[in-house]
Amino acid sequence: MRKSTIIFILIFSGLVSGQTEGVDQQILFHIFNAEWQKADSMLDQQTKLDPENPKYYALRLPYCFYSRYFHNGALNNDTLIQQMADYAHKTIELAEKQEISIDNKFYLSSAYGYLTRYHIRRGEIWSTYWAAHASRRYAQEVLKEDPTYYDAYLTLAVMEYFTAVQLSGFQAGLAWVIGMMGDRERALEYFSWVAEYGSLCRNEGLFALTALYRFFETDYDRALPLAEKLHREFPNNNFLLNQYREVDFVRILELHGIEFVKDHIDSLAVAHNIANPGLLNNLGYRYLNQQRFTDAIMVFQMNIDLFPEVANGYDSLAEGYMTSGDDQNAIKYYRIAYEKLPADTTIGEEFRERLKEGIEQRLSDLGAPLTVL
Repeated sequence: MRKSTIIFILIFSGLVSGQTEGVDQQILFHIFNAEWQKADSMLDQQTKLDPENPKYYALRLPYCFYSRYFHNGALNNDTLIQQMADYAHKTIELAEKQEISIDNKFYLSSAYGYLTRYHIRRGEIWSTYWAAHASRRYAQEVLKEDPTYYDAYLTLAVMEYFTAVQLSGFQAGLAWVIGMMGDRERALEYFSWVAEYGSLCRNEGLFALTALYRFFETDYDRALPLAEKLHREFPNNNFLLNQYREVDFVRILELHGIEFVKDHIDSLAVAHNIANPGLLNNLGYRYLNQQRFTDAIMVFQMNIDLFPEVANGYDSLAEGYMTSGDDQNAIKYYRIAYEKLPADTTIGEEFRERLKEGIEQRLSDLGAPLTVL
């Protein structure tokens, strides 16, 4: 073959590779910018152009998984999760048919990782175990071949962190058998590498790291710049905007104290778009779980001040009092919650009935009738 021909092939291959990488990044941008129709269209187009490439089925996995968060019920959650499992199986089928390259090993690791999440949701312990085992094995093979293949660290990060903070007993034993020791610090380091250096998984790493610092590490100083970065990079995603506002609100609360927030709650609610009672309710329960009873009750009280017609807010305040040992106030607010239920337009009938039954049971446990006789 002539030298000029070889050079042409190399240059052409580089151009095609660069174009493909550009398309991949556009797809990932649309997924995380909450533009699911654009992402779906581009994924369909790439699949038709290259139907035997497992990559575009693998890219369907974050599309299905994260669309549940980003589209406010526009896409059915159960359908998305089942589609995710179907695409994972298709990824595995195609990758196993082809030469087991480092990229195909990564797609296999990713597909088995998402299958692990699917089986966890369904309570299928042994299927979870085998999927996790395969995901970890392929990720390790990728990193053994190339330690700078940073996307492959995501699977290991998820498994290590989940094992460290969620598993115990028999399930922790199973994790230990396949080599997951539950190293929380190492997991956070892996997540950081993916968020900084990853390619296909960079956005996932950044999103996961933000969530971990919010909900598990409760380190809002670290969560805030990550949440701000996500919002800045994906300005069309309202979920990420609200996440940024919520993180900043909680950081202010932790920095200045609940009394400060209570005194400025009206202006803070506007500035941070606290348009529903979910943020304060979740925050109250976080303090309740930490046995910070006074703080929890103050946050629940702020919530009913902001949203006086929401029955669940009174139910949460009642639980705060009951957990702290103040049965008299618990009874008072359970009764108010019960009275608010019929007119509460913020909840569906299924949740209304569940809340009603819960209040009746709690008042019965407290030895109190539903209404004052």
